[in-house]
Amino acid sequence: MKNERFKQVCHFVAGLFLLPLAFKLFEQKKFSLSVAILIAAIIFLSVAGSVELLEKELGKATKLFYLLECILLLFAATIHFHNGKKMPALAYACVGILYFLLFLYFLYDKDISKKKRKKHKRRSTSTSGSSMDDE
Repeated sequence: MKNERFKQVCHFVAGLFLLPLAFKLFEQKKFSLSVAILIAAIIFLSVAGSVELLEKELGKATKLFYLLECILLLFAATIHFHNGKKMPALAYACVGILYFLLFLYFLYDKDISKKKRKKHKRRSTSTSGSSMDDE
């Protein structure tokens, strides 16, 4: 349960990080870029609300949302860097790298609770069918 909650929080935070950038771009009259980032932020917020359902329906393909979030956060870092704002660019870049590490973590995650554990049967010490019974 904790893992699902963590995934929800991660998607929610990514959506929240992209919303201010979308509104700043809208103020700068860069409408097409603003709309694209706003749609991505809304998608991430909706993914946060339906993580369990999407994992049941799409399976491992939901892990690609982390990669998409990583790419968009790094793109947001380049936008801030080109505008001359170094601290927000550094913050977005750090968060983007963190999301890439999350993508790798969830990509290679081996959840033991979901897989069936093999139970080994112990061999009994008695020898059934031994040659001593055939006298």
